[in-house]
Amino acid sequence: MNIVDQIVSIYAFNKDYALSLCESIPAGDFHQNEINGLLLNPPGWTLGHLALASAKVRRSFSDVLDIPNEWNVFDRTGPGDQSALPHADLLPNKSAIIIEYKRQHLELTAQLKTTDEYALLQPIKWFFESRFKNKLEMVNFMCCLHEAYHLGQLATWRRSMGITESALAKLKV
Repeated sequence: MNIVDQIVSIYAFNKDYALSLCESIPAGDFHQNEINGLLLNPPGWTLGHLALASAKVRRSFSDVLDIPNEWNVFDRTGPGDQSALPHADLLPNKSAIIIEYKRQHLELTAQLKTTDEYALLQPIKWFFESRFKNKLEMVNFMCCLHEAYHLGQLATWRRSMGITESALAKLKV
């Protein structure tokens, strides 16, 4: 198994885990970000952010950002970004977010499976270029670590909301 196949496998697991995490969340709670006085990234923002992140990785191959402009609301620059989350009425609903998240996963997976390794080894200019210098390193980070990081936040949100069923247990074959 080559590195791209490994990334695609982990990326698929992350997608399945994300969908499992969201399955039992009522649509009315999907944008709930205040829990017990704490502000947490709600599931809607998390999945919307991950859909936008996948679209941005795809853009590194084509220079086209294939996601509606209004999805830029899910763009934050990382730790320390204090920009407020928009009101839930301004965000896509649960179903639209899940559809776009799945579409972005499908499209990026297809892109990765058809890109030769030489192209992945080319340098890339991006936010973390001092740590991850080429497309392969960027793709590995974004598809594996970045997704898993935010899914950990989503799992924490679920526990804070009192959802105790295991989303991981549903993934066992």
